[in-house]
Amino acid sequence: MGFRSLRFVCAALLGVRLASAASPAPQVAFSDCDSEPLGKPAFLRALALELGRGQLHETSPESAGIVVSYRCDGIAHVQIRGTQSKVLRDLRTDDVAPKDRVRALALAVAELARAGDESPEKVDTAPEAPTEAAEHPAVAETPPEPAKRAESKKQTPKAPPSPAPASKEETKGEVNSSTSSRAARVSASFALRFNLGVDEFYYGAALGADLHGFRLQLEGVSAHATTDRGSITSGVVALRFGRALPPVRLGVVETGLLASVAAGANWAVGSSSVPDTLVRRVLMPYVDARLGLWATSSEHIPFTPLCEVYVGRGVGIVALSDGEKTLSTGGWFTGFDIGLWL
Repeated sequence: MGFRSLRFVCAALLGVRLASAASPAPQVAFSDCDSEPLGKPAFLRALALELGRGQLHETSPESAGIVVSYRCDGIAHVQIRGTQSKVLRDLRTDDVAPKDRVRALALAVAELARAGDESPEKVDTAPEAPTEAAEHPAVAETPPEPAKRAESKKQTPKAPPSPAPASKEETKGEVNSSTSSRAARVSASFALRFNLGVDEFYYGAALGADLHGFRLQLEGVSAHATTDRGSITSGVVALRFGRALPPVRLGVVETGLLASVAAGANWAVGSSSVPDTLVRRVLMPYVDARLGLWATSSEHIPFTPLCEVYVGRGVGIVALSDGEKTLSTGGWFTGFDIGLWL
């Protein structure tokens, strides 16, 4: 009778191991930042290690049980879909050293996956000892070394019960609390432009938007000049599209290069104070290309100062008076914009 009981127990343990080995790999979807990527292969390897799985199955966000979206501001949006619950968290990694962010994020995601009432994938095996889940969504410290983690796995004390999964109302509040780190931003600025062909300044304003390094800006500048025969007014209204290179952080300052092109219209009108003087009004298309160096605060909060210094070349109107250049929207120019992120 004792031999039969021992054989039954061995067969049961063998069946559990075979079922665990045959269980499907966790379904994971991961999207990386374009300008400062975390590294998809490195993250998936680290997550598989933290989950104790040999491999992960990468799929679309609609069908994945674990969905991780890593944004360029250092915030990772994590969604864990269980059979009876769903967990939404925003995890911060900007306070972790860049070389440790992959391991720190993988550890936090694995803890969230184990914290639910069921695993994101269905596994027909004996339940493992519950693991204490991280109570805070922020990744506050570097994960333990692999040697320490292996040492803790060898010990098998009875683990405390897992905390109850967060309710939908709580997770919704945590997601809404990260609205200060928005991916899209709007700016308003004052513009000053100096054309290198004539000694006149163009003044104006610009309203722009930034989305993951792509910038769209509506700008307008004008200048007024007085001559011996009267006066001339010239101006430009254009829509500018640009691409910012990955920024460089220098303490609290964030800076980078911005290449852009613009298209619109420019005009020149004049008035004469001398009889029999011919005045011609001109309206023409306008295009330019410019390269700028911009700087702002790395906090990314509303009403943050923004400054850009640029140089470029445009194709526009040259206003003449008695054969001499008075105003010009074409040729080489330089200038700066100074404003605020709204």
